[in-house]
Amino acid sequence: MKEIFTCLLLLWSLTITFAQDTTTLNIFLCPGDTFLSQIINNDTLIYENGQEVTCYNIDVFELLPITFHDDTLLCVGSSGLLSVNDFNAYHWSTGAMTQSISISNPGVFNVTATDFNGCTSSSAYQVKPYSIETNITSKNPTCPNAHDGYIQLLDVDTFQGALYYYLNDLLVEDFEAFNQLPADHYTILIQDEKGCSYLDSTDLVDPTMPIINVLLDTLPLIYGTPGQIETQYDNSFFSFEWSPSQGVVCVDCPQTQIQTDEANWYYLSGTTSDGCLVTDSIFVIGKKEVPIFIPNVFSPLSEQNGIFRIEGPLIIDVIKTMQIYDRWGNLLFNQHEINPILDAGWDGNYQGIPCPNGTYLVLADILLNNGETVQIKQGLTIMK
Repeated sequence: MKEIFTCLLLLWSLTITFAQDTTTLNIFLCPGDTFLSQIINNDTLIYENGQEVTCYNIDVFELLPITFHDDTLLCVGSSGLLSVNDFNAYHWSTGAMTQSISISNPGVFNVTATDFNGCTSSSAYQVKPYSIETNITSKNPTCPNAHDGYIQLLDVDTFQGALYYYLNDLLVEDFEAFNQLPADHYTILIQDEKGCSYLDSTDLVDPTMPIINVLLDTLPLIYGTPGQIETQYDNSFFSFEWSPSQGVVCVDCPQTQIQTDEANWYYLSGTTSDGCLVTDSIFVIGKKEVPIFIPNVFSPLSEQNGIFRIEGPLIIDVIKTMQIYDRWGNLLFNQHEINPILDAGWDGNYQGIPCPNGTYLVLADILLNNGETVQIKQGLTIMK
């Protein structure tokens, strides 16, 4: 009688009994390996029935999956890193043999990885290109030197979360648009969390300055007669206004008449249909009916009128103060308690230096013989 032997697969707890000599071998394979002309994918039992029976307990290793650790998107024009989980060896379609590879172009990347049991896995990973896209629209400032221009970015498109906006290298918080901008050259930068960026530039330009020009700088008046003011202006103006309005015949007319007994600056402001304000000025020299002689023109150091003085010896008791200013408001001459007969006046110098030709303002408080005080405000022109 033949002896009875068993072939036992422990993993399956399966026993097959053969009535002859038996040898048992434990075999370790990777999924998909071939053994005895069979493709092995799972744990199994194989036996050969020859002169003696050989049993093979085949243990198939669990195959480690390949996991990619990076985004499927690559910003156009930039580079990135593509890596997988830990294996013993790697072979990429790029030829690289490392766990991570640097990529500068999108595409499909294949990798074959060998684990620590000698089993290999293969996988492919597609990296797609992306970029930040937008359309820029802008509006120039409404008026010269105004700060009401803006730049808008329309339909900003990206795949990578939060965006950061920069105008001329300055980060703009809570971005909706770049507002309240003057005329200038502007660089716009948009960046996402991955460092992908969009860069462009645009110019905001001031409109042409509207023209308003009062033809005379100075207008001397004859007592009791209004002076005519002529003005040049273009057709962009919507309205006009003179200030101060005292003595102005037509306050909202670009060309008008002014009647006053004082000397003062008058300003014409024109407003365009876009709301732009343009101003020009004229110095009006009024004439007061007082028997006091106040020159409105003098030539320093000349023989006839080389000294400016206020004369009226028959009615003037004393000139309490006399001050002379230039058109920028600088005080050039300041004298008190002047005797109109004995005291000299102004020689046209300031700190020893002759003043240039131009229009000046004279202010004086004059005490008359009858006790009345007269205040004088009059223009004075130096002509050499």
